[in-house]
Amino acid sequence: MDPQDKRILHALLSEENTAALGVVMERSPYVGMVPFVWVPERALAVIHTSSLAQHSRGLYSGAPFSLMVQAACWEGDPLRTPRVTLSGEATLLLPNTTLHVDCRRRYLRRFPKSAITFSLKDFSLFGLYVRAARLVAGFGRAYTLSTDALKAIFEASPP
Repeated sequence: MDPQDKRILHALLSEENTAALGVVMERSPYVGMVPFVWVPERALAVIHTSSLAQHSRGLYSGAPFSLMVQAACWEGDPLRTPRVTLSGEATLLLPNTTLHVDCRRRYLRRFPKSAITFSLKDFSLFGLYVRAARLVAGFGRAYTLSTDALKAIFEASPP
């Protein structure tokens, strides 16, 4: 992957703030829109969601997910829109654990207006552990990445 495409990957996961989340509910696919925070050293996307949201029913421990992040302000050919699709397993981040505290801090830093939702009983933090990623950086520039490859890109090339 060339440096330009690595920058695109960094920008998608570090600068974009919403993604389309696909889950399976009652044996049917469902897609919802979620704010997310990327935790590169863990290859983990973190979402904070209400149990009242449709997609939350598909987020149980070990549940498969697909999360697609695309460049929000892309004005070119839609077929060339930079995007990355992450897939893996979702898990509830248990309150008062080190991971929950760290992810909550990161989430609030990125979305400070969401502070009120952390006091509501129906909201939970979920970790979306990435097992594979598919980056489409443009026409003819597509890459499939393992968790280790994804982590290595973020470790080797800061934004």
